[in-house]
Amino acid sequence: MDTAFSQERLLQVLDVVSALASLDNVDDVVQLSLSRLPGILPLDSSALALTLHRLVQPDQDAPSAQQIEQAVYIDATTHARAFTLHERELLHHVCVALSAALARIGHARTLKALRERAARLEQRCAPRALAPDRAWAVSLEPLCIIDANGYVELANPAWQTVLGWTEAQVCSQPFTAFVHRDDLAATQAAWIKASEQGQAVVRFENRYRTSGGVWRWLSWVAVPEDGKVYCAARDVTDEKMQREALILRTRERDVLAAVFQATDLLLQVIDADYRFLAINQASIDDYWRMFKRRVAVGDRLTDVLADRPEQLQAALALWDRALGGEAFSLQQTFGETTPEQRTCEMRFEILRDHDGKQIGAFMTSLDVTEWHVQQQALVETQEALRQSQKLEAIGQLTGGVAHDFNNVLAVIKSSIELLRRVQLGDERRQRFMDSISSAVTRGARLTGQLLAFARRQALQPAVFDVGNSTRAIGEMIGSLTGVGVEVVLDLPDQACFVNADQSQFDTALVNLAVNARDAMQSRGTLSVKVESVDGLPQHGLQPAISGTFVAVSLHDTGAGIAPENLDKIFEPFFTTKGVGHGTGLGLSQVFGFARQSGGDVRVASTPGAGTTFTLYLPCAAQPAAGGSAPSVQHTLPGGGGLRILAVEDNPELRAMVESSLHELGYVTTIVTSAEQALALLREDPEPYAAVFSDVVLPGMTGIDLGRALARLQIDIPVVLTSGYSHVLAQESDHGFLLLPKPYALDDLARLLHEAVLRRDRAASVAKVGTTHAMALVETVFGQPARAPDEGVERVRLAELSALHIMDTEEEAAYDELTHLASAFCQTPIALVSLVDDERQWFKARVGLQARETPREHAFCSYAIEQPEQIMQVVDASLDARFVGNPLVTGDPGIRFYAGAPLVTSTGQALGTLCVIDTEPRKLNVHQLDALRLLAARVIERLEARRVELNMAAPRDSES
Repeated sequence: MDTAFSQERLLQVLDVVSALASLDNVDDVVQLSLSRLPGILPLDSSALALTLHRLVQPDQDAPSAQQIEQAVYIDATTHARAFTLHERELLHHVCVALSAALARIGHARTLKALRERAARLEQRCAPRALAPDRAWAVSLEPLCIIDANGYVELANPAWQTVLGWTEAQVCSQPFTAFVHRDDLAATQAAWIKASEQGQAVVRFENRYRTSGGVWRWLSWVAVPEDGKVYCAARDVTDEKMQREALILRTRERDVLAAVFQATDLLLQVIDADYRFLAINQASIDDYWRMFKRRVAVGDRLTDVLADRPEQLQAALALWDRALGGEAFSLQQTFGETTPEQRTCEMRFEILRDHDGKQIGAFMTSLDVTEWHVQQQALVETQEALRQSQKLEAIGQLTGGVAHDFNNVLAVIKSSIELLRRVQLGDERRQRFMDSISSAVTRGARLTGQLLAFARRQALQPAVFDVGNSTRAIGEMIGSLTGVGVEVVLDLPDQACFVNADQSQFDTALVNLAVNARDAMQSRGTLSVKVESVDGLPQHGLQPAISGTFVAVSLHDTGAGIAPENLDKIFEPFFTTKGVGHGTGLGLSQVFGFARQSGGDVRVASTPGAGTTFTLYLPCAAQPAAGGSAPSVQHTLPGGGGLRILAVEDNPELRAMVESSLHELGYVTTIVTSAEQALALLREDPEPYAAVFSDVVLPGMTGIDLGRALARLQIDIPVVLTSGYSHVLAQESDHGFLLLPKPYALDDLARLLHEAVLRRDRAASVAKVGTTHAMALVETVFGQPARAPDEGVERVRLAELSALHIMDTEEEAAYDELTHLASAFCQTPIALVSLVDDERQWFKARVGLQARETPREHAFCSYAIEQPEQIMQVVDASLDARFVGNPLVTGDPGIRFYAGAPLVTSTGQALGTLCVIDTEPRKLNVHQLDALRLLAARVIERLEARRVELNMAAPRDSES
C-alpha cells in the first residue's frame, strides 16, 4: 500500500478522535462525524446520517463501539465500495472514540444533576442526613463528596459495584489511600487545584485499588463547591488498553511499513480483481526497469501488462494459483535473452481478513541471479585453489616417487635377468619370482597413492580413522622427505575417528611434511604422532576450546621459525623460501582445512630447536560396521564353469585376461569393444554370469556399457577395471564394482565372486545402513531430545500455563506475523510454536495442516534451550540430532529450520517463531534480523495477553 497515504489517513483519524474527546454535546458529535468521516473513509453521507440518528437516542444509553461499527459498516458497504483491511481498522478506532464521547456526555449530564441535587439537599440538612435520590442510587459510575480534609463524606453504591469497596470502607480513610503510589503526586496536584484553587478538574486519570488488590484506571471529574469537592469517576481501564493497543499497532505498522519499503525483496499484494492493494518501491522500480510502467496502489495487473500478453499470461498463471487458495514457492527465470535474464525465488501466500476469509494474495520475490553467479564463481575458485595446492604438493612428491619407482624397476629387471639363467635352482627361481611380485605390488601401491592424491573431486566429509590414514600416507612422506630424513610414526592402538575430507587431510599432512623437510634442509628427524586429547589449550590470542579432539603433531629438528613470523605463516602466499621454492599456499591449506572441519592448527617453535605443528580435528563416533572384513582366501574362489563376458581392446591385456579367467575356472567370451558386448547381451544375456570390462575403450566406454544395460533392464553384474585417476575418483558415482590396475589374481577372483552375489548382499547393506543411522543418534545424544533442568522447566511450564493460550482459537495478529516471517525468510512453512511438557502446539501456522506434534520430535525443544540466539539447522538430514526424526523422514520432510525463541520479560522461553523449508538452505543476515523483529512482536502479544488476564481475573471472581 502507499505508506504516505496510509499515514495521512491515520493522522486524520487521530485528529477526529481528539476532536470528539473535546465535545460535550450530542448534536456536535453527530455533526462532526458527518462533516469529517466521509472524507477519510468510503462512507455515504446520507447513509451515515441515518445510521447515527438511529443509534443516538436521548432516552437510551450510549451505544457500544461494536454496535456503532457494525451498523456503519453494513450501511456503508451497501451504499459505497468495500473497505480495505486498513480502512476497516481505522473505522474501528473511530467507533471506539464515538462510543466513548457519547458515554462521557451522558456521564456529564449525570454529574450536573448530582450537583444540583446536592446543593438543594445541603440547604436543608447535614451531609450525613442526605438521602440519595434515584440518580445517585442507580448510577453505574462511582460518585462521591469529599470534604476539605480529603475524606469521603458520601459514596454511592457504584463504588462497591466497580471497585468492591462499601461506603463505610471508602469513608474510613483519606481518598489517597486507594491511589496507586506512582499516581500520588499527580493526584495531590489535582486535589489542590480543586480544593484550594477552586478550579474544576476534568478527565484526570489515575489508578485505584480494588478490594481484590487489582488496579483499575478511573477518569475523574471533580467540581469544588462550598468547601467540598463533588466527584464522579468512570472506569476507563478497557479504553486505556484500547488506546495503548492502537499506539502499539501504529508503531508496528510504522516498523513494518519501513521494512516493507526498504527491503530489496519485491513485495506485492493484489485482490481477486488483480488490483494492487500494496506494492513496495523495489517492485515499482522493477516494473519500470522491465516494462517502463510506473505501478501504484489501485492499478490492475491486467492493465499494467496489457501490451505484454506473454508476460501477462505467465504472471496470471502464478497469481491464479495463489488466489485459488494455494501457497507455494518456486524459482523462475525471466527475460528473453541471456544478458537480460534474471532468476528469482518467489513465494506466494494467501491474504485473509480478520474473519479468516481470503481477500487476495501476496508475493515476495528475491532476485538471486548475482548470487548464483557468485556461488558458481566461488565454487570454481575454491576448486582451482584446492587443486593448485594439491599440484604443488605433487610436485614436491615427484622426485621421491620417481626414486622409489626406479628401485621397483631395478628389482624387476635384475630378477628377470637372473631367472634367465639355466642353472638356477627351483628355490632361488621361486625367490626371484616372489621379488618380482612384491616389486609390482609396491609399484602399484605407489601409483595408486599418487593417483588418489591427485584426484580432482569435491570436498566429501566422511568418518575415517586418522591412525590408518596417517599410516597409509607415511610411505609417501618417506618418499617426499628423502633418505636424509628419518620419519618416525607414533600411532595409537585404538582407532581415532574424525569426520572430515580424507583427501584434504592427506594434502595437509604432505604440506606439513614439505615444510618440515625444507626447515631441516633434508637432514634430521620428522616425528609424526597421533593421539586423542581433551580440549584445546589456550594459545596466544586463541582461546581454549572444550571437547574431544584427535591431535596429529609433526615435530621436526630444523632451524625453527622466527618469532616475528609466527603470526604470518598461515597467510596465503607468505613464504620465507627463495624464488622457485614455494608458493606460500601449503600452510594456508592446512589452516583452511582445520577450520573448515571444526578444528584448529597450532604451532610451537623455538629458533634452533625445531618446530611442532599440531592439527586438531573433532572426534567423531565410530561408524557402524558395514559387515566384517573378508577373510584371507588361501584357496581362491573358483569360477565353477560360469561364463564371463570380457571386454578388452589391448591385445596383450586381452590374452592375459583370458588366461587369468581360465585359471580361475571361468569360461570366457572375450570381445574388443563395448558395442560388441552390448549386441551379445541384447541377443541373449542368459549364458553370462557377469561382465568384466576395461573402462577406457574406443567408442562406448565400460561405464556407458553398464548404464546401457541398466536402461535395458538386463540384470547382470558389471565389474570394471582401470588405471586412470579420473575413473578412480568417480568410483562412488558410477555404481559399479571397480578393480584398479594393476591387480592380483586373487583380487580379480574375489571381485568376480562378489559381483555374482551382489544382489543378495545389497539388502544386507541397506539394513546395516539404517541400523548405523539410529546407533549414531543414540551414541551421540543418548535420546531424541535432552531433558531440561527440572526446576527451570517447572517455572517455564507454569508461566506458559498461566497464559491459558494452549488450544485457543486462531488470532489474526499472530497469523499476520507468521505470514510475514514466511514471506521475509522465503520459506513455505512458518509457525508460532509453544512447547509444553508433552507437545509443541502451533498458535499460528503457514503451510502446515497439523496443529501439534509430540515434544520428542520438536526442533523447537532444542531451540528454547538456547534462548539468547536463533537456532539454525541447515540440513536436518545431515544433523545427528534429527536422524530418524519422523518430521524429517516423513511429512513435512524438514530439511531447513530456523527458530527465534519467544523469551518473556521474566526470561522464560515459551516457544519459538520458526521458519521451515523442505530444501537445505541458510538465512542471510537481513532475514535473521527480520525473524528477531517479528519474534519480538509475538512476545509483545503474549505479554499483552498476560496483562489482560490479570485485569480480568478480579472481575470474573466478583461476577
